[in-house]
Formats: sequence, structure tokens, C-alpha cells
Amino acid sequence: MNFKPILTILTLSMITANAGFFDHDKAYYDKNPQEAEEKAKLCEKGVVTALKNGDMKLAEKYDKDPECKAARRSYKEHRSKLRKAKYEAEQKKREKERAKKKKIYDEEYNTYLTKLQPLKYDAFIAAKRDACGNMPVFGNNLSVQDARCKAWEQLRVQKENEAISEIIKQYPEDKLIAYQKETCTDFMKPSCQIAQRALDKAVNEQKQRYLSDVATLKKDFNDCQKRYAPLFLDGKLQEANKIENTFKCKTAKEAAMAKFNTFSLIHPIK
Repeated sequence: MNFKPILTILTLSMITANAGFFDHDKAYYDKNPQEAEEKAKLCEKGVVTALKNGDMKLAEKYDKDPECKAARRSYKEHRSKLRKAKYEAEQKKREKERAKKKKIYDEEYNTYLTKLQPLKYDAFIAAKRDACGNMPVFGNNLSVQDARCKAWEQLRVQKENEAISEIIKQYPEDKLIAYQKETCTDFMKPSCQIAQRALDKAVNEQKQRYLSDVATLKKDFNDCQKRYAPLFLDGKLQEANKIENTFKCKTAKEAAMAKFNTFSLIHPIK
């Protein structure tokens, strides 16, 4: 005996008995979400079973039945509310965890900033590895390492400017040129870069003073010219270059280039 038609009829009968068609509305199902889920799934099963058996009329009846619609809509809204509540709970948890990390981050940042403040430039540079490790990142992951590195970076420009000012003060003019040459045996070292910046700053500041005081510029340029030109014309180039590369002659020459378009110390400025 073929039991498949009998089972199909029984299934449809059970669905019909349970799924259709009572008088519960959406308000009822909103208060009873478990029943809404069961009813919506039962109605859906009724549609699927009816379609499998080619009963379009019964399938349409389940699909358009007001109570099935009410259950489906209530079930859908309930699931949406659950997803929203879950998302908001997770978001609140993430925000709480981030706030906790941010508090630790800010405390570490301020502590390390205070620790770095009194350091001289060389010690400050040496502290970079402890602060930043091999690859600095600033403010992205709220880690202790990140906080330290941000503190170090926050002070970097200040420490560089302090070091430059100290070098210029300690090594005036020709001594600064000698210091730069002595320091820059390795041009990649931070100490060399700072020495070069100190020299550049001192040269630029002197040039600006010359440009603001043309009389002094002419006097110092012509003084350099009187010493340089005879040596150069006699072919004593090494001695001439020594004079040209002194702080006074170097800055006077560069200022004269800007002011008078004079490119060498061969001729005096009238």
C-alpha cells in the first residue's frame, strides 16, 4: 500500500486544524511572541505543503489569511527587536570596554609624558625604543605601548628645538661648523640631523641679520673678499676655501647672493 498520499492528507489536516483560522490578531501575537513564531511557521508550512500538492487555492488561503499575516508580521518585528537589542547590548559592552582602555591609555600617556619631560635630547632619543618599540603607532589601539609612543612623539619637536638652541648657544659660529663636521660621521644619526639643523638655523638667522643691515653685510663681505681673492687668484685654492667656508664668510656670501646677486668673493661689493 502507498502511504505517501495518506501522510500528505494527514499533514494537511493537522496544519489546517492548527494553522487556520482563529481570531487572534497582531496585538495578541505581540504579547505572545512564542505563539507568533509557532503560528507563523505553521502557516508557512501550510503554504509549502499545499504548493507541493498542487493545491494553489489552499496555499493562497494560508498566504492571505489575516491571522497568518498578523502572526508573520508580529514574528518578524519581534526578531527585529531581538536583533536590535542584541546589537545595542554588544555596542554598549564595546563602548564600556573602550572607555576602560581609554582611561588606562590616558593615565599611561600622562605618566610617560611626565617621565620624558626632564630628559636631555640624547637621553630622549634613547628612550624612543622603550616608548615606541620597532614600529610606532599613535592613538589607534589604545595599548600601553601606543600611549608611550604618543607621549614621546608629542615631545619630539620640543626636544629637537631645545637641542638646537642649546647647540647654537654652546657652539657659536665657526665652532658650530666644526661641531657639525665632527658629529656627522654618520648622517643617519639623530645627533647629526640635529647638528645640521642647528647649523642651518644659525646660518639662516645670520643671513637675515645681514639682509636687515646692508652696511654690516657689505663690511663683512668685503673683509672676506680681501682675504679670499688674493689666495684664489694665486691658485692657493685650499687656503681660499678655508676662508670661504668660515661662518662669517659663508653667511655673508649667501646673503650677498640674495641681496646683490653676487656669486663669489672675487670682487668686492661697492
